[in-house]
Amino acid sequence: MENNPEIKISKSFKVFLAFFVLIGVSAVGYLLVQSGEKIGNVVPLLIGALGGIFLIYWLVTAGLRRINGHKELSDSEKRYVENIGKLKITAIARKYVFSDLDIQGVIRFVIVMGSIFKWMFFWIFAGGTVLTLLHKDATFSIALIISLAISWCHWLENIFLQGKFY
Repeated sequence: MENNPEIKISKSFKVFLAFFVLIGVSAVGYLLVQSGEKIGNVVPLLIGALGGIFLIYWLVTAGLRRINGHKELSDSEKRYVENIGKLKITAIARKYVFSDLDIQGVIRFVIVMGSIFKWMFFWIFAGGTVLTLLHKDATFSIALIISLAISWCHWLENIFLQGKFY
């Protein structure tokens, strides 16, 4: 595809980063318990923080891998890139914003990040669904968060777009 340099993070740096994050989250938990917060309230908060950190790590690594071309785009994403490349506004942006340079990388970035954000929102709302079910929240809250998780589900979107549902 393109001659992009290989972007790699060494395993020792990943271990250091994980160790650093665990120490930071543990310190925050310790400070919360020392300030009088109940341990039952601190543990779910720390689990949520670790989940959020993992989600951000996944967002960055998956995005870089797909944007740099180390992982191929899906067929629907390739069609999106082609269709956006043919739009009149894309030609105007290419001419006036990007000085007639090739903007396929920019379009690929927008498509890949859109897909990653869809998955990120799905996992956020799926986690919210689990939390509302565990906390035995109001039925309306449970229905609302489940509907948000379903509406951001990428698999269902693909089924609807392919027309296999009806």
